[in-house]
Amino acid sequence: EANDPDHVFGLRSSVDLPYRIELDALLRSVAALPNPVVPSYTELNLRAGWWATPRTEIWFAGQDLLNNRQPEFGPALPTRVEFERSVRVGVTVRTP
Repeated sequence: EANDPDHVFGLRSSVDLPYRIELDALLRSVAALPNPVVPSYTELNLRAGWWATPRTEIWFAGQDLLNNRQPEFGPALPTRVEFERSVRVGVTVRTP
């Protein structure tokens, strides 16, 4: 409690492009936390999808792309969890 950042900023955009392509982006910036000390950070999440058929989507997503890893909360112990950059590719098939 009472360990809130001074500011949290987020900007989200979603665009549907020709040829059944979708693009989504989320940029977020969070100020440092005072106690326990966690540094400020800015991160970017991206997702691109292509609807190969009306029921089949092939997609690519990347999270936390601006930093290799960063803490978002918790004390600076060797066991503190840090969020790492990740990239995923997948296929979604929707059944009728």
